[in-house]
Amino acid sequence: MKSKVSAVLEQLTSSRMQHLFMIKSSQRYIDRLAASLTHKLTLAAKMEASLESAKERAEAAAKEQREAEPRLESMKTKMKQLQKQIELSLSKRYNGRIVNVMGEINAI
Repeated sequence: MKSKVSAVLEQLTSSRMQHLFMIKSSQRYIDRLAASLTHKLTLAAKMEASLESAKERAEAAAKEQREAEPRLESMKTKMKQLQKQIELSLSKRYNGRIVNVMGEINAI
């Protein structure tokens, strides 16, 4: 008998039941709850818009990278050609001695 009473008491004092009692008895609680839900809805809409914007920016960045790759490759080949020309020019200035340009230019 005591266990049944404590079970009923536990059901009546649960947080869900407290919310239902507050909804039934307090208009201010309903207003606050409604305001909270509308705020959450607006936040969700903002997050969806932000997600779409991020997707668009990512696609634009990927497209820009794809478009820049061929130019980068042509720049690399031109840079290697210029490096060879500089090495030959310096070699001529120093009586045919072998000249190697060193540094970050070789890392590219």
